[in-house]
Amino acid sequence: MTNQKQIERQLNMKRIIVQALIMLISTFIFAQDFEVSPVEIKFEASVGETVIKKVSIRNYSSTRQQFSAVYYDYEIDENGKKVPLKNGETSKHTMKDWINISPSFFELNPNEERIIDVTLSVPHDGTGARWGKIGIQPAVEQTASNVDKTVATGVLVVPRITIWLTQSPKGNSNYSATIKDLVETTTANDTIRKFTALVTNTGGNIIEAKVFLTIANLMSASEKKYPTNTQKIYPGSSKTIELRIPEKLSPGRYVVAAILDYGHRKPLEGTQIIIEQK
Repeated sequence: MTNQKQIERQLNMKRIIVQALIMLISTFIFAQDFEVSPVEIKFEASVGETVIKKVSIRNYSSTRQQFSAVYYDYEIDENGKKVPLKNGETSKHTMKDWINISPSFFELNPNEERIIDVTLSVPHDGTGARWGKIGIQPAVEQTASNVDKTVATGVLVVPRITIWLTQSPKGNSNYSATIKDLVETTTANDTIRKFTALVTNTGGNIIEAKVFLTIANLMSASEKKYPTNTQKIYPGSSKTIELRIPEKLSPGRYVVAAILDYGHRKPLEGTQIIIEQK
């Protein structure tokens, strides 16, 4: 009797896994049936200014579809990761009252394209960086099939394409960042030298942090610069930047420096260590 129950549990589990796989496959195909461009909008509006950006949505499916465009907030934690908020929650850096989407609901015939306006209106006291996102997704009719999927998995998955929004006003010159904690992370299985450094945005604007390695041979004084790793870093957050020397060094001792360039006519920042190549 016990064996029979175990077999039934295993069969039920297999059915659930198969249903989940079918949903994932159908969702992936469905998500390819429409296209959104661009998926990132960077505003640099001054206080009191209104700026309009255009977004294109194209329906590649063989049927007429309804679409919605909805604004959402998200937050950035101290490690620079995007944190979704629950429905009704608002970020302290919200753009909700500044953003207007027109139209926010529309229909598209097969292969038809629609241009929507994303309008940012910055109030006269709207200083500092802001961010948010817009979700573009098909409007889903609650069919019997969808009800079955919801019951089976507990959630109805609807494909969504996200447009990430940022606002850094031109008039705000509060740009500041630091770089520290350069450490080597090379393992015994690595064929090249690897490093990490911590970059912190200590200012009030979003920055594009460009970080690169330079090395100097202590014997010959020869120097070399390596490719840049660029990361977006939000105010008050930090990111660990991965860096590497993509070649085998000649034997000797070297000064390795991680250099931070975040633009806006600010001086370069750096941190360094000494390594030895045997």
